[in-house]
Amino acid sequence: MNKRIAYADFKSQADAERALEDKQGTKIGGLAIALDPVGEKSQGQEERGWKNSTRRTHEGADVDNAPQLAVFIRGVDETFDVTEELLDMVPMTGTSSGNELFVCVEESLKKFNVDWSKLVSVSTDGNSALVSVEQLVTELKSKVSGLCKDTELKSVHGLILQESLCTKKLKMDHVMDIVIHTITWIRSHGSDHREFSALFSELDAQYGSLFSVGLKWLSRGMVLRRFFELLEEIDFFMSSKGKPVPQLTSKDWVKDLVFLVDIMTYLNMLDISLQRRSQVVTQMYDSIHSFLMKLCLWETHLARNNLAHFPTLKLVSENERDGLNYIPRIKELKTEFQKRFSDFKLYESELTLFSSPFSVNINNVSEELQMEVIELQCNTILKTKYDCVGIPEFYKHLGNGYPKYKNHCAKILSMFGSTYVCEQLFSVMKQQKTTKYCPHLKDSGVTSLRHVAAPDTHPGVE
Repeated sequence: MNKRIAYADFKSQADAERALEDKQGTKIGGLAIALDPVGEKSQGQEERGWKNSTRRTHEGADVDNAPQLAVFIRGVDETFDVTEELLDMVPMTGTSSGNELFVCVEESLKKFNVDWSKLVSVSTDGNSALVSVEQLVTELKSKVSGLCKDTELKSVHGLILQESLCTKKLKMDHVMDIVIHTITWIRSHGSDHREFSALFSELDAQYGSLFSVGLKWLSRGMVLRRFFELLEEIDFFMSSKGKPVPQLTSKDWVKDLVFLVDIMTYLNMLDISLQRRSQVVTQMYDSIHSFLMKLCLWETHLARNNLAHFPTLKLVSENERDGLNYIPRIKELKTEFQKRFSDFKLYESELTLFSSPFSVNINNVSEELQMEVIELQCNTILKTKYDCVGIPEFYKHLGNGYPKYKNHCAKILSMFGSTYVCEQLFSVMKQQKTTKYCPHLKDSGVTSLRHVAAPDTHPGVE
């Protein structure tokens, strides 16, 4: 059946989040609705005099599977208004070497008259460890330093939870493979079984009518929970059909399942928090730092077999040493998080100065900014305003004072925290592959679709 798409406006963020949680998967006329937050409506895409800007690059493929380089740009103007949009989409040819990537980015910036002197950081996707991406970042830094002496281009790997982080470090494929195989079999042999309607509704809401081994780990939290809740019914159904699954009655396997239910629930929550629209990089870094602190706490608790934060595991635990079995996985996850997001640690003092100007230790502030920061910290009126409106709204109230500090804050505000906007773009483009009209579109039509697919772009239809 044809897909139907609609936009719904809410009076507040809380109302929208409530609807997202309560109505996800609700059926209308037999079709499950899938809800996606799109953020606030833009007020137009007119050009602005950007004070600073940041570039985000990501490689993907278009509807014909031709490699594409997406270049997003985020700019901050004199009034601290932020604009974030797709700058260019460049078809890649050849080997996609670091030099070729650099040439493509350079030509895109030239085409749109972007001032290199205003570039402050570059954020790359989860494949940033590739030699070609490292070479791209190196050449971009060299270009900026050559044009603007004493200026360093910041480079960060986007705060995004890669699939490999879950699959390789959790090492729970022996659980997930059984879950997927079992659900797929039930789907094809007993989809009308009313006891499984909640499970299938969850699947339809998150994945549509397809459910396969290719599903992303980070989207499986609720499916795993539903599977556990229906474990006895699923075991009985499979056995009654002559397809028994021994693992479903194995105590050790079930413990691994419920541990995965708990840890994936936490990872889902983190993943959702990182995808929220209109976030500042410091807010996203806070979410990662908070999760790291939780991992440390869980490691300590599991060593004492304290399962307070693993409620599903606690339900089936029968041995006081059950928690010890999962300490290595928590350690692996913690090490991987520290490694993946270590580049943000390099800029931690600068991020703190942006997010907590009134509590930052002045000795940790660069000498160039110390005088202005002291004056700011002693301004009780601005302190009250900061407490009232928070960041980033606070910086709009600094007026003409504190020019050096404002410049620092504009640079931080212009930074991309994650590459989810790129992921979303290529996800939409992948969906277009199944649309019967897309193969017949000319290049201009495909380009228009790409810009509409960008998250902050909304059709100007009265």
